[in-house]
Amino acid sequence: MKKLYLLALSIPMLLTGCKGPNERQTPVEPVDPVDPISEDVTAGSLKEEELGKFPSLLLNKLKTFKSYKQVSKGNTVATVFGMDVDQSIDVTAIKGEYSYLYNASHSDIKDTAHVAYYHENVAVSKDKDTEFEKRSLDEYLKIYGTYPFENTIEGYLLTDGAVKSVSRTKVNDDYKFSLVFDKDKSTNNVGIQMQKFGGLDEPPTFEEDINIAITVKEDFTPITLQLSSHYTAKVFLPSDCKQSYTVTYSDFDETIEIPGLSDVQSYFDN
Repeated sequence: MKKLYLLALSIPMLLTGCKGPNERQTPVEPVDPVDPISEDVTAGSLKEEELGKFPSLLLNKLKTFKSYKQVSKGNTVATVFGMDVDQSIDVTAIKGEYSYLYNASHSDIKDTAHVAYYHENVAVSKDKDTEFEKRSLDEYLKIYGTYPFENTIEGYLLTDGAVKSVSRTKVNDDYKFSLVFDKDKSTNNVGIQMQKFGGLDEPPTFEEDINIAITVKEDFTPITLQLSSHYTAKVFLPSDCKQSYTVTYSDFDETIEIPGLSDVQSYFDN
């Protein structure tokens, strides 16, 4: 997936020893694939020893929908020199024949926005104060690391060992699955996105494992997702960043208007 993070701070001091950009890792197909719409496999019927299949069941369920919308709201609080900088997170992603991403962040220091449209294997995107540019999806991902409709959860990889634990809690008629993602094995592509969107000197360093709690219906249709992470980012000087946001899912298999699609349609037609 996917968010905007701490942005450039006007501090006139350069750091040395930067790690440099990461090379994107191709997300794996969901492990232990199971038919998510089988009546025999539900969020409530999974045995304790089968909870590790949940990420695959979730991704497989999302693939069954022709369209849906997810809206993310939250913030990142960065501490620099003992001063807290609050950076908002405002993201809308829409899956459809033409898919869409709006990813914006605002603070007293910096405002940024990324807009992207996806169709087949083409991406048309722009950052703030730039013009739309057409790329292959592979070229786009090399630059931006991840996008909302691939085999990841919020951009976090599902490679072997990336998900350290999965637990489940019943919430009324629904189920909350709490996942812990390994801070080293799951974050490569998210780090590329964070560096690009945030204007960071180097990929961030995650200080703790990432916690993601996903509430789903009995058939694994997602309702909400809550994420919290803790990382160090460097823009001239290091800052300690704590991020939290909530994703709300809606409009499954409905006709969803894609904002501004007519303005970029010609890029896909050429």
